[in-house]
Amino acid sequence: MNIPSRTLVVFPGAGDPASPLYQSVYLLLEQLAKDHGYSEMSTDVRWPGHLSVNNLSLTLGASVDLAMKRLSLLDGHYDLLARSFGCFVALKCENMLPPTNKPSHIMLWGPPPFWLVWQMFIRDLAENASIARDKGVQIGEDFFPSIEPVESLLQNVTTPTIVTSGSLDPYCSPSFLGYLKNIVMANEKVIVREPIKGAKHEVAMDSDPELINAYSNALFV
Repeated sequence: MNIPSRTLVVFPGAGDPASPLYQSVYLLLEQLAKDHGYSEMSTDVRWPGHLSVNNLSLTLGASVDLAMKRLSLLDGHYDLLARSFGCFVALKCENMLPPTNKPSHIMLWGPPPFWLVWQMFIRDLAENASIARDKGVQIGEDFFPSIEPVESLLQNVTTPTIVTSGSLDPYCSPSFLGYLKNIVMANEKVIVREPIKGAKHEVAMDSDPELINAYSNALFV
């Protein structure tokens, strides 16, 4: 019997995966993907704005353009896993992709609420733009106007989708997960899972083994 190959595509957050801050995060995802039977995994997506590839400013539109081109090259079964800002990109692409090219499943970790994006990148732009550069990404005044709220994008999903985060995630709180669960109740394609107890925004190779196991069980199909 021929077993079809399974591909996992990872959409990173705003922080550049090439930064030492995130290497252990993506190493863990690679290990978990193998554990869950994926024969191929792509963690090399970099957004326009990631300083390891360019000095542009991060925006949703430019990131979606890049992502759509990347996904259009895929042939066959693939799943999509997105972190933080990558959740906006994944949901926007899901809304735009033709049915024949949609992922089989989507897994979202830590999508931030629209009000928090405004607070960080309109009210407190200077401070957070500086922090962002330390994380390997250029963010300017054009970032917030490009964003579409995850709260609305998620309601239109037609692909089986899992949403979760950590109980200590400052960007996607348990109360926000509860809100998302309420507003997508009419969409049977979306499952909002309980936050992972003790998990922060980043779960990495050196995290507690029990926490990693809970993260794996909640996030992967």
